[in-house]
Amino acid sequence: MPWNIGRPQGEHAADEAWRVRIDVAIRLNKSLGNRFDQREDAGRTRVQEPRLLQGRLDSWSKGAAMATLTQLDWRRIALQGTIGGVAGGILIDAFLYIVLFGPAHQPIAALWTNVSATATGHTIANPWLGLVIHFCVSIAWGIGYAYAAATRPAIADHPYISGVTYGLIVMIIMQFVQLAAGVKLALTATNFLSLLVAHCIFFGLPVAIYVHRAMRT
Repeated sequence: MPWNIGRPQGEHAADEAWRVRIDVAIRLNKSLGNRFDQREDAGRTRVQEPRLLQGRLDSWSKGAAMATLTQLDWRRIALQGTIGGVAGGILIDAFLYIVLFGPAHQPIAALWTNVSATATGHTIANPWLGLVIHFCVSIAWGIGYAYAAATRPAIADHPYISGVTYGLIVMIIMQFVQLAAGVKLALTATNFLSLLVAHCIFFGLPVAIYVHRAMRT
């Protein structure tokens, strides 16, 4: 026989009410637990999504960079840089001779002698060696610009601004190279202005204009 057969009717109703309350509490607890788990999972997903996206962007950028390097026409870059560097080397020497060496009644060979002496630490003062060194350096700078123009369209699309800026960079770096080689620079206002115009207008600009036109052909 059931254990509560002799209990009053009020007690039966109270027990039933407590069962209902306990059942509701259990269901509510399960519902809240499920919602908390869902929010926790969503939070983990939100944290993981930026990491996954960043990883994909990093892999994409690395792949794009490698693809860009492999797709570059290195032969064309070297040819453009060589021709542009030679042209710039000739023009800058002609300008420096007209402005600095000519008025001092010095031959153009004196310019190349200074180059060889600077490059060898004043151990060799040979104009022909200086001529070779000068054009090797000019070609190297020309190839550097051709590479920059090939990998950065903004540089190639604005040859006048890029050329003048590149010439300024070349001048600054070459002055530091001379200082590192122990060359004492006696820069007067006239010499500084001459070097500035020589590198920006008669070297950087011709290199940039030639590379710009060569890239369009």
